[in-house]
Amino acid sequence: MNLELEEKLRRYDCEVFEYPETIGASLFLTQLKSKLIGMVSWDPRQFPRAIIGYNCIVPEFQGKGFGKQQLLEMLKELKDKGFTEAYVNTGDHPFYKPSQRMYMSCGFDEIQRHSISSDLRYGTIEYRIELKNPVNPVNPV
Repeated sequence: MNLELEEKLRRYDCEVFEYPETIGASLFLTQLKSKLIGMVSWDPRQFPRAIIGYNCIVPEFQGKGFGKQQLLEMLKELKDKGFTEAYVNTGDHPFYKPSQRMYMSCGFDEIQRHSISSDLRYGTIEYRIELKNPVNPVNPV
């Protein structure tokens, strides 16, 4: 793992446990048979908009639908808490294609693209979803 990313995640972990009533309340953990396999977080400070932050699944469980299930459950929780829309950014690079497909399959719409470096080939994509209507259930009947 990239050392800069590892340090950011370490700082984030510390903040989650230092401030359980704020940032710690904005974290959704995913477990499979009591093993932690993923997490997704959001920033509630722009209520009723939620800004999705870290969103990841442990590599050995990627590509099995857990990321989509995790995201749908989190969107349901946001709706239950009164949020009316959610935003998320992901990379505009071939590496991020699975994330891009997942956001679109969960009902997000692409709203804009941003360049983030002098290499104009890649940047970020911003997505948005309205939470006024019920979110598709994780396990449809």
